[in-house]
Amino acid sequence: MPYLICPECDHYYEVEPGEEFEACECGQELIIVEELSEYYDVDEGLRESIATGNTFTEEMAEEYYSNKETGSMMIIGGVIAIFAGLFLGLLVSAFLFIISLLGLVIIIYALSSISQNELKGKGWAKGLVGENIVSDHLKELPEDYFIYNDVNLPGKKGNIDHVVIGPNGIFVIETKHYSGKYLIKDKDWFVYTRDGYRKVKTNPAHQVIRNTMELKSFLETRGVDSSIWFQAIVAFKNSNFKVKEKPKAYRVLVPETVPKYILKQKRNYDIEILKQAALELEPYCVELSFVNK
Repeated sequence: MPYLICPECDHYYEVEPGEEFEACECGQELIIVEELSEYYDVDEGLRESIATGNTFTEEMAEEYYSNKETGSMMIIGGVIAIFAGLFLGLLVSAFLFIISLLGLVIIIYALSSISQNELKGKGWAKGLVGENIVSDHLKELPEDYFIYNDVNLPGKKGNIDHVVIGPNGIFVIETKHYSGKYLIKDKDWFVYTRDGYRKVKTNPAHQVIRNTMELKSFLETRGVDSSIWFQAIVAFKNSNFKVKEKPKAYRVLVPETVPKYILKQKRNYDIEILKQAALELEPYCVELSFVNK
């Protein structure tokens, strides 16, 4: 299936049979390619990764999968207890019917636990998928870029999914793997429902802007020159969104466009300042990706 790509906002459109596109919503003329890799492929260096443990999202996703497996095993155990109790009760004693009752209680409890686990943990599992996809794409960046995954700044409650430090600035990336149809108007996000678009109270724009400001403040307290350019990016693992009003303080990109967007930024900063920023950030990330020369 061919694709149309906007070189200005890095959004792409899948071309269905019979569809016609002349320009992007931003007014830029579109480029047509047969495969996304024709436009977005970047030379991949021999990157290595150093990890000090699991990311917070990984831990929450592992807890979700573990609870899901436990619930399934409890249901199986409950079914076995029911049939064992009925069978033995008929052969030996009515008292053994209690085993069947116990099995039923186990199943009810397991179903309730599974339901709660789905509500609480499924989002973390989806989030982990999104973060891994973005992390893999970021590895396409050349050797003069350092990638920090799951950054936990001291004194802050939340984490930053990815931070990229390169010769053209510092990029703060928040990954989201939402389902549904979205409309983006600067800092406001709207999700499509049966009644039309509904405003999302807490959206990725607020989170990535806050994370960017906190990272900038943290580096300033460590003596890093504040003139370095910071760019906030939401890597959205859902191409079903429309930008009605282009955000001024951040960008919304699909994961495969993030490396190319970073490389397109034509800024150059003092390498020593960037090295200082990189060293200050290193102790607070769970995983660091770099090219070992």
